[in-house]
This record gives sequence, C-alpha cells and structure tokens, in this order.
Amino acid sequence: MKGLTRLFTGRLLLCACLCVATSAKADIAVLDTVRQLHMQVFRISCDLFVQRGELGLAVDQQAVQAELLQATRLLEQIVSVENSVISDEQRDALLALWPAFEHKVADAAALDLHEQDFEWDFNLTFTEQLRELDTLLESIATSLSSTTEQQLLYQQAVRIQYMAARYTARAYIGALHTLDQDGYFDRDLNLLADDMDQVLMQLSQSGVSSEQLKPVSHRWRYIRGRYQDYQVNLAPMVVAKQTRTIVDNLLVLARSLSG
Repeated sequence: MKGLTRLFTGRLLLCACLCVATSAKADIAVLDTVRQLHMQVFRISCDLFVQRGELGLAVDQQAVQAELLQATRLLEQIVSVENSVISDEQRDALLALWPAFEHKVADAAALDLHEQDFEWDFNLTFTEQLRELDTLLESIATSLSSTTEQQLLYQQAVRIQYMAARYTARAYIGALHTLDQDGYFDRDLNLLADDMDQVLMQLSQSGVSSEQLKPVSHRWRYIRGRYQDYQVNLAPMVVAKQTRTIVDNLLVLARSLSG
C-alpha cells in the first residue's frame, strides 16, 4: 500500500513538473510575441517619421503599411483563443487600444508627402497612443515567466527602438510629448543611452558572452554618441538603420536563451 502511495505521489510530482515546464515554455513563446509587437509599435513610428521627413525616398508608404500589417498579425496571435497566459482584461485592453493606433498610422502614411503635413496635434495624440500601448504591453510582458537575462534582452530591444523613434521624431516632425516622469518613456535620450550601457554591462556580468553581444555592442558604439547631443548634427537615417539591426540581434539572442 505504501509503495502504491509513493508511486502515485511520484507521478503527481512528475505531472506537476511537466505542467510547470509546459507553462514556462508557453510564457516564453507569448513573451516573444508580445515583445515583438511592442518593438514593432516603435519601429512603425520610426519608419513613419522617416517616410515623412525624407518625402518617401527612404521608407515608402507600402513599407510602413507592411510593418503595420505585421504588427496586426502579432496582435492577433497574442489575443487568440489558444493563448491563455494573458488575462481577459489585458486581451480586452489590447483590442480596445489597437484600432485607434492602426488608423492613426494608416492615415498618416497615406498622406500626400509633397502637399500635406500631419495634423497640428499629431505629435500629442500619437504620443498618447504610444504611451498607452507601451504601458499595457510592458505590463503584459513583465507578468510572463522568463529569466532575468531574457527579460533584459527583450526589454532593451523595445527601449532602443523607442529611442530611435524619439530621435527620428525630433529630426523630422518635432519632439514627441514626454511628461518628465520617472518611467523610461519620459527619460531624456542621453539618460536612456546611459541605461543601454548599463544593460550591456549587466548582461556581460550575468554570463552572456562578449561574442554573443558583439553584434549589438559594436553597432551601439557606432550610434551612441548621437544621443549625447541630439539637438545638433542629427543623423536620423543612421540611427534608424543601425537600430533596426541592433534590435533584431537582441531579439535573436533573447530567443536563443530559451533553449
């Protein structure tokens, strides 16, 4: 009888361990999608500003619309019935916020580049939409299971893409509206650059090899100085291009840590 009890208990513990492992893998899969969407929101913004500032020569309308379509597909994955790792409230909030952002981007991308400019309050209303999506997606991502290194890599991919969006906005359409609060969304760009330095150091100290970080750190050093005095000698195309590669490498590295 005692042997059967031990066997039954052992099987229960095994099932519990398997469930935890499966749940953790599910969290990581959704975390990756959430962070991709989060990053994509800022990449779309960056491309939209470049499209406007370069009169469509560097990023055309179709490219921005393609980025928006990709983001919408990521959103659909996150809110799909199969995903049970995010709450109904989070799912409903995403579905409520997304249409306004989608319409704002689509309308702005469709403007005649040579005749019309964004509406006078574009910077304010668009920043508010970005802030709401940023707050929600950040809360979803931080609620999902992952290692410290994974969260840092995913989080920094989002934040450096946000930095590029801020930088290109200032260069092409005027500064986004920040509120002088404590969160990263409102921090000055040179302070966010300091944060990036600290993250790279923390990742190195936590065991991520210099070889793994090389594709990120080399390109980061190339554009880092642009954030020190970003009101003069602006180089938005350089920042946008190098940031895209940095972000893609951070996401690849984060996924590789999932085994």
